[in-house]
Amino acid sequence: MAKIKVLVTGANGFLGKYLLKALLRENHEVVALVRAAGAVTELQALSCKVVRGDVTDKQSLRQAFAGVEAVFHLASQVSVFSSDRAQLYKTNVEGTRNVLELCRENSVGRLVHVSSVVAVGASSDAEGIMNENSVNSTRAFQFPNCESKSVGEELVLQACRRGEVDAVVVNPSMVFGAGDAVKPPRKGNILAAQGKLAWYTRGGLSAVGAEDVVAGMIAALKRGRKAERYILSGENLTMKQVLGLYAECAGARPPRHEMPSWLLRMLGRIVDALRLRIPLSWEGAVAATSFHWFDHSKAAKELGFNPRPAREAIQGSVDWMRSQGYLG
Repeated sequence: MAKIKVLVTGANGFLGKYLLKALLRENHEVVALVRAAGAVTELQALSCKVVRGDVTDKQSLRQAFAGVEAVFHLASQVSVFSSDRAQLYKTNVEGTRNVLELCRENSVGRLVHVSSVVAVGASSDAEGIMNENSVNSTRAFQFPNCESKSVGEELVLQACRRGEVDAVVVNPSMVFGAGDAVKPPRKGNILAAQGKLAWYTRGGLSAVGAEDVVAGMIAALKRGRKAERYILSGENLTMKQVLGLYAECAGARPPRHEMPSWLLRMLGRIVDALRLRIPLSWEGAVAATSFHWFDHSKAAKELGFNPRPAREAIQGSVDWMRSQGYLG
């Protein structure tokens, strides 16, 4: 692919940093959009242009879109608290609408919208393996995090089908790798690597490495079919297996007891009712006791997506934790 000018929104996020480095290795001209002033300083060491802007403020984005030929839209908000519904919709829906409008106004050649597998759904048991055509039964819960992701993705696909933009959607599963420990939901992984986590939950997830997801995103830019979505997932593992791998890679004792699902969900209901801001909620409890298992064969066939074993991605996460002093 010839060198082009590429804009990355949410460039200072965990996955955004991996993407910036990969695009620069391919010698593209990269514009990194960040919201906070501190993020500008953080990315200045990279050979890219850093621009401040907020996807919820369309006017603040105009400078970043000047002359851009392709956009990776990563900027989003994640929260399992129902009290954050308004902010989630403002960022994940209205922010995406602003990006779409500026792509159209600036005749951007291609938009890669980085959604999530939460827009695909989950299963209540280990028999359900989801793909791009699965019915998202979790939308019946009307969780604001999942719903805002789904609606934002639908805006992109609808605009694409109307011929307003050339866009493709990618849906990464749970991403692992060096630096993921800074993400707030990863506290349990840190405790498992420290050998301090006694409990695991019934559910499961699809573990994929950050480098592999980025390779899939860039392949979607180059070869993805217009108005299509591609799941970028990895190995389907139970939560016991995931946390066990963290403990094993760190040389720690793995969690030994399964948390009763009914108890976790009841506690999540209570936390929501009391409007507490602690690392547990009804949405979080449902997610932790569901199976987020996916089939990435479409991405493998059309994009050449070939993720590494989950152990390698988790080992990278643990090695980074150790280097940063998380493991004592």
